Amino acid sequence: MKLRFVSVVVSFIVSFNVSALTIGSWNLDWLDGSSAYGPKRHKDDYLQMADMFRRAHMDVMAFSEVGSKRVLRRVVGNHYLIEISHRASQRGRGYYPQFTGFAIRAGIVYQRNSDLKLNVDHDDQLRNAVDITLYKRHHPYLRLLSVHLKSRCFYQSDNFSRSCHLLKLQAIRLNQWIRHRKKEKLPFMILGDFNRRMANGKHHWFLKILRSDYHHSTSLYLSTQGLHSHCWSRTSWGAMKQFRQYIDHILYNQRVKRYVQSGSFRQITVPVSIAEKYHLSDHCPILIRLSD
Repeated sequence: MKLRFVSVVVSFIVSFNVSALTIGSWNLDWLDGSSAYGPKRHKDDYLQMADMFRRAHMDVMAFSEVGSKRVLRRVVGNHYLIEISHRASQRGRGYYPQFTGFAIRAGIVYQRNSDLKLNVDHDDQLRNAVDITLYKRHHPYLRLLSVHLKSRCFYQSDNFSRSCHLLKLQAIRLNQWIRHRKKEKLPFMILGDFNRRMANGKHHWFLKILRSDYHHSTSLYLSTQGLHSHCWSRTSWGAMKQFRQYIDHILYNQRVKRYVQSGSFRQITVPVSIAEKYHLSDHCPILIRLSD
């Protein structure tokens, strides 16, 4: 077992508890440091994104659509450890610089687990999930999974399209991961871009699959339930738009629910004038805070 920590902050680690923990998620929109795929960003764009990250005050951030640790440093700075999908080291078939992972504040002890394979497509182009376990006083106390799921099945039925079929296969694999966590009796959270309007949409088959069990349903809670997004983003045709239904979510089980601070969910946004002026992301950070 390999645990990551910084020796100079041992006193912080010993006293670390859930009351100090803010956990969130951000899809950074092709943050790959080049214009080959995503927006061509300049220094001021990165500074604006770094300001959004600082305002979030996250201890742990699940990220997606990041091309490398190096370029993510321009947003999160040097006081975070970065775990990125193992696919980032692969340059073969199906490679795109768009990976999931975590930025973890230095001083938090954690273990990197094997990536969860969500590559259910024969084209080998779907993103895997990054899996970490947070430790407190040398004991595991919170399992986290960073996901970025198949797009183009935002609200439709499970048999609507090939995209929905692939998303359904990913949901089945996530359900298997959830069942393993139930056996461990460990609090867990799944965070990231689900590409699914679960909070306010119809066709609830996706959540039903995640909650299914051989014996009884799993209690899963959605941080975005009943809420609307206020994030401005630039559409493919250049117009500014607010997509009011979340596709980024923080999902957690009953063992986490007792620690979630009521009303702590936040979305970090910028005015439309800033979103229009800079190449930021078409997503905004979301977060919740845990407390005793």
